[in-house]
Amino acid sequence: MAEKPEDFNLPLSVITKLIKDALPENSTVSKDARQALSKATSFFILYLTSCANNVATENERMDLTEQDVCDA
Repeated sequence: MAEKPEDFNLPLSVITKLIKDALPENSTVSKDARQALSKATSFFILYLTSCANNVATENERMDLTEQDVCDA
């Protein structure tokens, strides 16, 4: 289990690839911006998972489904 906030961050290599795929060619993004995007993405995933878990709990289920995520 992750114990430090940094343990929740996505690898910068993944963030860099997502940025390159989303931005026009020849765009540059600073390391600080990549780190901020990594942290924001991680927080979003944790929040979405928590909301989806609430949906599953309301439906008396232990497993999360794709629909739980969409409903969250």
